[in-house]
Amino acid sequence: MTGQNVLYPGDGLTLWTDARTRQTRRVQVTTVFHGDQFDLTATFKTLKSGLTYMAFGEAIVPAKELSVQVQNYDYNRNN
Repeated sequence: MTGQNVLYPGDGLTLWTDARTRQTRRVQVTTVFHGDQFDLTATFKTLKSGLTYMAFGEAIVPAKELSVQVQNYDYNRNN
């Protein structure tokens, strides 16, 4: 699913989903924040329980030479 000019002219939102399970697999956003281009990408994984979580996310502000990455590893239950 893709949307353009969602909040501001030129911004965009794209969602990738698994057609069979309807679970989100990836999200990509391009918009403007405080006057600078802002890009966000996230990928998702699903646990055996069916819970979907963000496995990796990256936010980039090219004008500020800023990049933030977040990675979540497989969840393990500690008993």
